[in-house]
Amino acid sequence: MRCRPLLVLFPLMLTVSFTPVLAKKKPLSNLTLQWAPTTKVGELGLGAIDLTALQGVRVEVGAFTDARSGPPELIGENREDADDGVVLPVSTADSVPEFCRGQLRRFLSELGLPIVDSGGTVVLTAEVTELKVVEESTYVGSVLLNVAVRDASGSLRWKGVVTGSAKRFGRSYSAENYNETLSDALLDADAVLARSQEFLAALRSTAGSQAVAPAPRVDRQVPAPISTQGTKPSAGSEAERLSNQDIVALAASGLGDSIILAKIQQAPAEGFDVSVDALVALKKKGVSQPVIEAMIRRSEARSATPPSSGGSATNPSGMPVGSSPVASSTGADGRPHRPGEVTLYFTDRPAGHYRELGRVSAQKYNLVGISRKRGEIDADLKKEAAKLGANAVINITEDFAGVSGVAVVLTE
Repeated sequence: MRCRPLLVLFPLMLTVSFTPVLAKKKPLSNLTLQWAPTTKVGELGLGAIDLTALQGVRVEVGAFTDARSGPPELIGENREDADDGVVLPVSTADSVPEFCRGQLRRFLSELGLPIVDSGGTVVLTAEVTELKVVEESTYVGSVLLNVAVRDASGSLRWKGVVTGSAKRFGRSYSAENYNETLSDALLDADAVLARSQEFLAALRSTAGSQAVAPAPRVDRQVPAPISTQGTKPSAGSEAERLSNQDIVALAASGLGDSIILAKIQQAPAEGFDVSVDALVALKKKGVSQPVIEAMIRRSEARSATPPSSGGSATNPSGMPVGSSPVASSTGADGRPHRPGEVTLYFTDRPAGHYRELGRVSAQKYNLVGISRKRGEIDADLKKEAAKLGANAVINITEDFAGVSGVAVVLTE
């Protein structure tokens, strides 16, 4: 009987002990914005910007303005307990536009563009219309910038919307994870801008412009990336045929991935060995995964390209330059395949036998950096597969820039 009061008090002690754990977390206010991306610029697979086409261009990153709705200090929120009516804000006293401006400036400089403080031949400005992280079961970051490119006289050369996103797991309501997710999303947006051919064309269009201030100070001098511009030997020249040994030498020299990827893309010919043993050897010699993947893609494009006749120029798909492949083609099984006949296998593989034809891909963003609808991306993937005569796509993978998979013919 004496023990009974203890049994009654024990649940009460548990309740009291655990009450502080269930209490509200302390809001993350006045968070210091820190650049903490989990991916390096050289790992984005952007390739190098051809500086020979940008002779005389000096890039000035001008004013960024805050066009976000809501309180300017709000940069995120924790919604893990939103069903219980608990939403925790994340705020900063730092300038969001200046943070975005500084990181774009750093990004373009790392790509090799000459960045100046003033007197640029081209001036980039932007409105920050979105920058936030929402935490539920994961951290999800999003960035949206309205970017404008003007020449030295102030004339508008290009304007576009650039979006970026990021998703990551991590400890709940962590300042470090909020900074990492914001940085990854902003880096994604910067990469989308660098991929925009219209943006790069706008930079090139200002090459002859005169700066309004003489002799601006350039932040840093970056060697021009390896380029194959100008007179090229024939595609069959052994001296110009890029090999595994060449890639190992480039990696060992300390050149960044962006330059090596550009060399792989621009080389007139290659003789890559992408066998299992060769890939293992490349990894052991310090060649990065993005570079190895680029070697595999280039090798696959060579294998899928039929020999041209009559000396006509062909593109990497084997099509004559300037020609437009039709949407319907004859498959390797002898019957025509249309995009609507192509099946996408996202999680499993077809039950029957199949034959691989090559790798196909589709971009997640359009030329101005706006996210495309999933149906449009899938339709592009099917269209590219149909061009090869495939009726299915397997081994589908995604990254921040696009979706790719292996085009196959299902055989009965």
